[in-house]
Amino acid sequence: MKKIIFLCLTLLLVGCQKKVEEDSSVPQVYQDGTYMATVQGYASEFEISVELKEDKIVKITIGENEETPSIGGVAASQMAQKIQEANSTDVDLIAGATYTSTAIKQGVENALSQAKAAASSNHS
Repeated sequence: MKKIIFLCLTLLLVGCQKKVEEDSSVPQVYQDGTYMATVQGYASEFEISVELKEDKIVKITIGENEETPSIGGVAASQMAQKIQEANSTDVDLIAGATYTSTAIKQGVENALSQAKAAASSNHS
């Protein structure tokens, strides 16, 4: 009998808990859109395009460049993938392609700064 009463009281308490709802009024950090940056890689300057949606990096596009295809070219796509998966530029650089890796990281950071500035100007 005590177990039944305890079970009923437990269910009653659980049922009376206030549901915590997500606060949808929190402003986005980044303005949705596509932002461009020009960076200096090892062999050439090139453009990076970063597409953002709901504070997520949706796509990173590396423009035409003169990086060594088997080194810098590979590193550029690997860096873009790592940054997109992490949704952050806080990722390790690609060994053997430090200039290109750094350029990709700086380009994405530049694009994120543009998006952050756009979002803050819309919220002020």
